[in-house]
Amino acid sequence: MTTDVKRLVSIVLVLAAALVFSCAARAGVTLSDVAENDSEAELLWQRKFSDTFFKAPSVPAIHGDSLFIMTGNELARLNRFTGEVTGTAVLKSRCVFSTVPVVFSGNTAVCPMVDGMVQAFDTQTLEEKWTYTDPLGGQCVVEPVTVSGFVFTGFWYSERDDAAYVCLDLATGGAVWRCVRPGGFYGTIACVTDDCLVIGSEDATNGYDGPSEILCLDALTGEVLSTLSVTGDIRSGVAYDDESGRMFVVSKAGYLYSFTLENKVLGDLKTLRLSGSSTSRPVIYNGRLYVGVSANAAGKGLIAVIAPDEMSVIYTVETPGYCQSELVVKPHFDDPDTVTVLAVFNYPPGGIIAFTDGKGTTSAQVREVFMPAASSYSMSPIAVADTGEMYYKNDTCTVFAVGKKDAGVNPVLSKLLKIITAVIAKYRALFPVAGGPEN
Repeated sequence: MTTDVKRLVSIVLVLAAALVFSCAARAGVTLSDVAENDSEAELLWQRKFSDTFFKAPSVPAIHGDSLFIMTGNELARLNRFTGEVTGTAVLKSRCVFSTVPVVFSGNTAVCPMVDGMVQAFDTQTLEEKWTYTDPLGGQCVVEPVTVSGFVFTGFWYSERDDAAYVCLDLATGGAVWRCVRPGGFYGTIACVTDDCLVIGSEDATNGYDGPSEILCLDALTGEVLSTLSVTGDIRSGVAYDDESGRMFVVSKAGYLYSFTLENKVLGDLKTLRLSGSSTSRPVIYNGRLYVGVSANAAGKGLIAVIAPDEMSVIYTVETPGYCQSELVVKPHFDDPDTVTVLAVFNYPPGGIIAFTDGKGTTSAQVREVFMPAASSYSMSPIAVADTGEMYYKNDTCTVFAVGKKDAGVNPVLSKLLKIITAVIAKYRALFPVAGGPEN
């Protein structure tokens, strides 16, 4: 086995175990050949969808060679290489402030919307499959998670009013169960593993630093099995670290929480006070945790590099704006212990920045990767294709496709990734959520 292949195998194996979980901390890790500085990056195309915020495009979502975007009451499918619209469908409502993407399970596209609605379409024909409307209404501002023939998602109506977290049948859209709580659910993304799911809740106050809970729900019934008392609205995804077996989540009150899930019971809660609010799902790679943090100063933000085992900050990197969404971590091919961390910042021009980190690193500075001429704020995460393109949007209602100059696809890496994907798909088919239908 050549040295290059050994390097590829070592990185892929590190990712493989985490990918079995729908809550993997390494969901933000990519092996794709992305641009890592402004000399490598090039704008492939950009598309402005509207002049009004109420028709702003949703966060771009990749499905094969297509990009799916909700804009106003329309679902648009684009050729992701050219930006050309290849099909549209009518939504029964509209997307939620354009912050939640379309999600996929096989050939089903699940669209979260306002008015308590979730609508599903066939990705090829764009024909509607079903629509779910929750009795309590609200905005579906929780990114859906699809596992073993189920769709898990939630709604938010107001800071104090009741709203539901629901489990839907992926085939029919029928409600399997509903979990109703004051304050509802906003921005949190569930970690689904075995036959239970872990999710954060709102504090049900008019602020963002009241008492709240981390919930463990029975995936089949919605019964609350276990809780942890924490502080602040939890508006980030729950991340799982396969090396330590621990889960991580942040709160708007400015805390990073680490905890365990054993026999459906949450426990061993550890807390780290961050320097500001956070809604960025933690990303863990090679013994380091990366998360965006508000610096509580006009236009500025931080990315905290944290030792997850010790729950201590190694160092912080100042950013041009608050990086509110999940970061992207790219291991270096020639040195898997070294990574490039990429992020979009929520301050004009709303571009992509990066810095380099690795074992022993105690400081870093950000560099520009892509700065759009269409300048505005952006809370968008980066959708990374296996061929290296990066897609995101900002508040000018524009979607950007950013590529790497002279990028190529490593054939060995491509084959390994296909094998890993096939193995994971087989695993999930053999071991679905207990009692649930298979995809």
